[in-house]
Amino acid sequence: MNAAALAKEIYTDLRRSHYNVNVEIIDIIARLPIRSFPVLSSDKIGEDWQRIASEIIEILHSNEWIGIGCSRYGVEETAEENSVTVVIRIQKDSTRDWTSAARSISSLLTFRNIRDTNVLFEKNERFLGAGSPILPSQVIPRAVRPGVSIGIHGSTAGSSTLGGLVDLRWPGKDWETFGITAFHCVWPPPAQREGLRRRSGADADLQYWKTNPVRPEHATRVSGLLEIDHPSLGDLKEKILHKTKRIQAIEFHDRVSRIQQKMMRCELDPDSDVVTPGEQAWYSRQMEIISALAKQRDKTQAFIRDKSYYLGPVFAGSGLWRTIARGHDQGIADWALTGIPRERSGANEVQPDRYSNMIMSPTFQFTSQPRDSRKYAKVGRSSGFTVGRYNGLRDVQLHIVLDDQGKEIEKITREHVICSGEKVVFAEPGDSGSLVYDPFTEDVVGLLWGAYRAGTEAFFTPIEEVFEDIKNVTGACEVRLTPVAS
Repeated sequence: MNAAALAKEIYTDLRRSHYNVNVEIIDIIARLPIRSFPVLSSDKIGEDWQRIASEIIEILHSNEWIGIGCSRYGVEETAEENSVTVVIRIQKDSTRDWTSAARSISSLLTFRNIRDTNVLFEKNERFLGAGSPILPSQVIPRAVRPGVSIGIHGSTAGSSTLGGLVDLRWPGKDWETFGITAFHCVWPPPAQREGLRRRSGADADLQYWKTNPVRPEHATRVSGLLEIDHPSLGDLKEKILHKTKRIQAIEFHDRVSRIQQKMMRCELDPDSDVVTPGEQAWYSRQMEIISALAKQRDKTQAFIRDKSYYLGPVFAGSGLWRTIARGHDQGIADWALTGIPRERSGANEVQPDRYSNMIMSPTFQFTSQPRDSRKYAKVGRSSGFTVGRYNGLRDVQLHIVLDDQGKEIEKITREHVICSGEKVVFAEPGDSGSLVYDPFTEDVVGLLWGAYRAGTEAFFTPIEEVFEDIKNVTGACEVRLTPVAS
């Protein structure tokens, strides 16, 4: 008996017994998390992926598509158990039937003599930049710290990640240090600009920086518009709320109340009640915890009151949708630099206080090119330390953006991808701006700027491309990761 027939029989029996209930068939596979693995070097599609992706767009292109990728995609825990799949991501509000398009893609693959490859149309969306406030690390860093949150000063846009520190040098000058993150993390969306210091021409400047870079000579235009907090104000307020709730949970605990009542009765009449040594020890411990939490909360409140979280204005940036040429292709640039006050200078290493699954604290000093199927890590403000694998088949992405004249244009880019692999999720909202690095050598390979909503695939710009673009925009002759003092 198939599942539908069995469900119908169960439903009929229940109705005979006067139970007014529904019977639902649930496929347990549908409840398992999706995993994404790089295509293996032995998979034939890897040889022709760039041409195949271009042909799919040329023949079937739709303005409801947001990206086309190819990976071993499914619910199994190893790459070999999941089929090679061409995944077309479509807008979440799409109502079209994509069956015919899927058949056309399958026919194209067969024509190219590529078999045993699935085609999947998946509703999805990219997340770029900020995420909602979450509990930050236990320590409030006065010194800048890679992996800790940033926020747009005066905006409610949420929190992202400060990736690390870079040095720039101009001819005849000494090195200068800046914080680096993604540009999407510092550009306030139109609906979240309430607290910005508005001036004549502000909206025009923000529109201009959607497709043009922020240059050092734009300093007066940047002031009040592109300024950074570190940690983000939202995370600091969440920290205060969390500490307050923990204090209240202890203060209003039944046992605390009972012991306090006993203590009050004993003060009035020592013979009326007895607080046992065990109760006294437990109560004293709770009061110590409250005292420690209150000190942490007070320190955070002082940090906010003094505006110590304010880091400074953006020094330079790629612009929101500016691209970098890669031969015949293009990729999103998406970087921003912020100045660092002398009193907040820090080291280019991640502190492991909230990343318990890190074996050692990474220090960022060297760069290298990403290599197929190799493991890479990131430390982000939202999901902390995660590891995935690099997919040599770049994701083709379709972006509809407004240029500085307000005209709608389409950009097609090919982006470097980290697959989540065994761990299900590589990045979450708020992780944008993180540095992507080799967890064994600690070489930095890229700057993470976004991911698909499920977090199974994240996108980054190779760090050496970022450095070249920084030189082009700022006029610096050299760019490097800030060395860590020995």
